[in-house]
Amino acid sequence: MYDICKDVGARFDKIAEDLENLSVERRSMTLPSMGDVRGETKAFLQKADHVAIALFKIAKLFYGDEIGKGLFKSLHKLASEKYGDNDEFTKFLKAVLPFLQFVRNARNAVEHPDQAKSVKVTDISLQPSGELNPPTIEVIEAKTAQPPVPLLALMERVADQLATVFEVMLAHLCGANVQPFGGLPLCVVEYDKDQQKAFKCRYGYAGRMGDRIVPLLPPASPP
Repeated sequence: MYDICKDVGARFDKIAEDLENLSVERRSMTLPSMGDVRGETKAFLQKADHVAIALFKIAKLFYGDEIGKGLFKSLHKLASEKYGDNDEFTKFLKAVLPFLQFVRNARNAVEHPDQAKSVKVTDISLQPSGELNPPTIEVIEAKTAQPPVPLLALMERVADQLATVFEVMLAHLCGANVQPFGGLPLCVVEYDKDQQKAFKCRYGYAGRMGDRIVPLLPPASPP
């Protein structure tokens, strides 16, 4: 996904630079094209959906068939029933559910367009000032529509948000299912900046010792 973002951004920057370098007399030439930008958009949305499905399969490792067939909607329902609506995991799922549904619906719209759903991708267009408008994307879908926005901006936002959701979801899954070790109650915590630098990870297990939460040192990497 990041490779596609990088490629789309680099090609547009190159086209804009080439146009800027043209003399005024030559700017009546044919409007440049990004090429198969729709094909790249389809590939990007498919890859995004693969990430979402991979994350759901990991959740299934924790809860199995308890989740049901509604994917993340069913996972949120399970968390609400199991841990309560005020639980941090439940609140996290409620917050990210619209985004994950958008990823699934956008992939479905680009692969199986019909009168109710589709994805429109425009190529480069030219403003009256002579500046280029970058490619845009619009997702037409009843529940998670996306008005036209610059394609690259949406790609970068989806890639970044998916990476964050994936990471935080794993932390919540482990935290919700952690078992005591040697009689010591455990939880999952986000390390502070110094600990993240020392442990080379963002989240990890910690032991509850009375009112104190003591991070556990991750196992050393193999030589």
